[in-house]
This record gives sequence, structure tokens and C-alpha cells, in this order.
Amino acid sequence: MGFQNFHKRLLTYTAFAACAGAFLAIPAAAATPTAAATPAAATTSSNAGIPQDGLVAYYPFTGGSLENAVSPATNDTGSSNTGNGATTAPQAAENKGATFGPDRFGNENSAAVFSGDSNCYMEIPDHDAFSIGTAGALTISVWVSPKVLTFRNAEAAGYVHWMGKGVPHQHEWVLRMYNKELTASQENRPNRMSAYAFNLEGGLGSGSYVQEELTAGEWMHIAARYDVASNTITLFKNGVQKDQDPLYDETYGVQVQNGTAPVRLGTRSLWSFFEGSIDDLRFYGRALSDSEIVALYNEPNPAVKPDTSDKDTTALPSDISGDTSSIANDSTKTPGDSTITAIRASGNSRALGNSRALENTGANSQAQRKNATHARKPQATFTRDFYKNDSYRIQFLVDDKTFDINGRSPQH
Repeated sequence: MGFQNFHKRLLTYTAFAACAGAFLAIPAAAATPTAAATPAAATTSSNAGIPQDGLVAYYPFTGGSLENAVSPATNDTGSSNTGNGATTAPQAAENKGATFGPDRFGNENSAAVFSGDSNCYMEIPDHDAFSIGTAGALTISVWVSPKVLTFRNAEAAGYVHWMGKGVPHQHEWVLRMYNKELTASQENRPNRMSAYAFNLEGGLGSGSYVQEELTAGEWMHIAARYDVASNTITLFKNGVQKDQDPLYDETYGVQVQNGTAPVRLGTRSLWSFFEGSIDDLRFYGRALSDSEIVALYNEPNPAVKPDTSDKDTTALPSDISGDTSSIANDSTKTPGDSTITAIRASGNSRALGNSRALENTGANSQAQRKNATHARKPQATFTRDFYKNDSYRIQFLVDDKTFDINGRSPQH
């Protein structure tokens, strides 16, 4: 039954943040996500809430595009996004037999699809921005959906490399998935998903993994964070950290170096081939924070525009300040260094994801917020379309912590 058959109502939730003797600054209104009909429409400026600093490449695959949606020289923050001050961005992907299909939202022709055959993969030419050693850190954010749980073109050890950068004598990093069905001679790692780093000459690598029961066809958000400064490899699945291991230790002795291999999707060195879909691939030349990785996991459907009709404004429950007191009363914070972001909604809503707007409706300046005892409190407004008598859950991110609001929309 279509949504048009339900009586709907827009609810607006307002979060207040205050601290002893001062109010916390809330950012100005964020841009409304819009449908990405072309690669240009999918550039960084249209993705409110998505980390932009250090973004070196983004492949959304919208409309079957292979282009890197990040601008050639700098991102929207003005920071270099090409690695070591380079003036050229990573190139478009080259299609080696892949097709396009629905993404995790059901948008057709918006994700790369790999058949698992030996002639089916994508390749992105080598670029310094794809190497851990260029900036001393690399974060890879990607959505993946295996069509099968046991791959017919797996390597002898029982796994496929579904994405990676490495060929003989030029190995750097890889994302790996093991078969569900393994032989007695293979390691007992059914459907383990791993992120590895290697010396250029190969051999055993350093890695982190998650091993959980999977379902064929399910979409998962995977983030692999390599950081030389903290000497860590950290693996996230669906916004949750699953494992963290040393990037360098005496056992494996991995010293990250810049190689010349391309980045490949659906395979790495043409020895195994993935069957399934890959989408929204991003590379960052820095170690993203945990909260930034959560924001990537909660990225909304870019094809859905919020409905602003039949608006109804409802204040949050009065105990909202109590939910955030541990942050709002933190004496180490000053006005302007805390951020409230509405990041997720669930329920029978027309669109799940980021808020329509984050509005600074408080005092006109940081000084007023700090000194005026009767100034109106800053607030973050979250507008979402729900249906009559529908239960809802709104999740806010305040700095690196989250809190939830649960309730039921009015009957009308």
C-alpha cells in the first residue's frame, strides 16, 4: 500500500542545550539533501552531516556514474583533498565488466554490481591519496552487499578480496571476506570480514576483523581506519567498532609504503572475485573520529526530499536537558565547541536520516550566549514526516555521544 493512503503529519522536535553560566552554540542551518541526478549533484556540498575534511575521493555510482564526485583541488572546507598538496584528484573508475543495480535504499542504477566472474571488476588508477603513507592515515568508508555467502572464485585459503590496492611486489591494503562454507584444510573463519595492511613485498599482514552471521543480500557499512600516529587498524561495521589491532608489531613488521598498484573493486590482484554490490565508496586522507563514522553509517537517502507540508511543531519532552546534562554541564567546554546534530529517525516516516534543518535560533552572538542570563537558548530543530499514531524514535548526536527521544505521533 502506498504512502499516499496514510494520513500524515510533520513533527518538529527541538533540542535545547545549556551549561552552567553559558549556552552552547549550535551550527547554522544545514543544506537539505537533494536527489543526485548527475555526479555534480552528488558532490560534497549536498551531503549535510557527512564528513568533508580530508575527503580525497567519493564514488557514489549514482546513475551508473564512475566519476570521482570530489572536486579536483579542494573540498568544501578549503582543505586539500588530493594528498600532499597535489593539484589533481583521483580519477574516475574504469569498468571491467560490472553492471549497476539498486542501492541500499532501493534506488535503481545506483550501486556497482559484480557477478563473481573473473572478468568482472572495477579499477581506479593509482593515486597517492589511496596510500596510507601519504598522509600517515587513511579511512575507507564503503557499503557492501554480498549476493552469496560462499564465492565460487575464491582463493585457496577460502576468501575473496572484494576491494584492495595491491599486486605482486606492490601490496598495500585489502578488504577481505571469507566463505561461509570452508574445507577442513582452510581456516575456520566463516564469513569473517577483515581489513589488512601489508609490506609492499606482501607476506603476512596486520589486520582487524569482524566475524558475525551474515545474510546473503544484506547491506553493511564497513569503515577501515588506518592510522600511523596511533599505530592502529580499526574496523567498524554499521557504525560500531568491532576490532582494533596494531598497524605495526614485531610479528608482522608492516611498514606502510606508497605503491603503484591501482585500487580495484570486486577483486584486488585478480586472484579472487566478489559476487555482490558495492556503493558509496569514500576515501579520507586522515583518521576519522568514531562519531564521523557513525554519521557515514547514518547517511540519508539522497533521492528523498523532506516533505514540508502539513507542519506541526511539537517540543521535546521536558527532561531533554537531563539527557544531555553530562555534556551540557561539562566545565571543559566553552560556547561554540559543542555540536548538536539530528542524525537518525525511525518509524513509519517518508524519509529516514538527517534532519531537514539545524537552526541557530538563540542569541545573536557567542558573547550574548555566554553573558545573557535571559537570552533565548540555542536549539536544534528536527523536522520529520510521520503518520497518524505512529511510534517514532529520534536519535541526536551531541559531540561524540548520542541520546534518543521516543514517542508517538498525534492522532488527527
